[in-house]
Amino acid sequence: MKNIKNTSATKENNFRLFFQLSFFALFAIMSLFSGQTLAQQTCTPSTTVTEGDLFPGGLASFGVASEPGSVTVDHVNAGTGTQSLTVVGVPINAIVNIPPFVPGTFDPVVVTFTTPNPALPVDFTLRATSQFHAIFIRVRCGMVSPTPTPVASPTPTPGASPTPTPAASPTPTPGGPTTFSGRAISVNATFDGVNTILNDTGNLPPMGGFISRSLASGNLFGGALTTGLLNAITQGAFDQSRSQAIVENLNLMAGGNLITADLVPASSQCTCFASGPPVCEGGVMIAVLRINGVQIPIVGVNQTVNLPSSGFIIINEQIRSPRTETTASLTVNALRISTPALPGFPSTSDVIISSAHSDINCGIFQ
Repeated sequence: MKNIKNTSATKENNFRLFFQLSFFALFAIMSLFSGQTLAQQTCTPSTTVTEGDLFPGGLASFGVASEPGSVTVDHVNAGTGTQSLTVVGVPINAIVNIPPFVPGTFDPVVVTFTTPNPALPVDFTLRATSQFHAIFIRVRCGMVSPTPTPVASPTPTPGASPTPTPAASPTPTPGGPTTFSGRAISVNATFDGVNTILNDTGNLPPMGGFISRSLASGNLFGGALTTGLLNAITQGAFDQSRSQAIVENLNLMAGGNLITADLVPASSQCTCFASGPPVCEGGVMIAVLRINGVQIPIVGVNQTVNLPSSGFIIINEQIRSPRTETTASLTVNALRISTPALPGFPSTSDVIISSAHSDINCGIFQ
């Protein structure tokens, strides 16, 4: 009887111990997951956009913007739309979520992400494609310089001075931190010496940042120039400055010529590299450009088309400054229309549609 009681007591103690251990284990697991949830915070990233691995024209085909914990990819309202959006490689300290979308969409696609460890930097790359063009989007935030590993000093030997351990000196950067410049203007029109600018970001400050401007429509000089939606963006951070301007539904009467286009985007960007001088690139993706009803094919950079009466149009005008080891700049004007005064058309005109300027002075590479 005594043995039976002892056995029952032992079983009761074992069950009590089991439930206590299970409770503590559950508490520890809940604490762990709670800590992970709290740690998955967001940051506002900087994006570096480069031409993709398909036909040239990706930079003019897509717009990219960033918000806390997200990156928005938006194909211009022409062409084949966004066909795919994927993560390239393995994200560093980021859980990336790409929402489902219908291939060929012209709607913005918002990619979200969380950072499991907010004390560490975030770094991942997206690839966006249309049917013919592509871009790579490097997403980074919270970049910190690595803490140098302390090196133990050698113990001095009596009677002899210790030989100092040589430390690698950083490569000097004459310009100091990287500085930026940029500006995007949707319309810059001069008729008979009277200049009017529509939808201007203004100059990007040297420390960089993000400036966006939009206007629902434009109407200048008594209807000689009308447009639909106007957008302009300029930004600079880390190793890149980037600008983009877009004009929809252009109608321009200049020198007796009617110039129309469904969409007129221009983009430029300048990027620093760890070795070598900075590189600037840009371009346009104009949809359905017509002069007096005749559609004009877009064939290259600084394409000049003479107007029937007099004057000319420059398509994809690109103006570069002399490049140095640390500086570079590029201005892309999607359309530049110039007409002289003529009998019956006394007005002179100099009109720039969608101008995107980017400039960078590379300092400390990050």
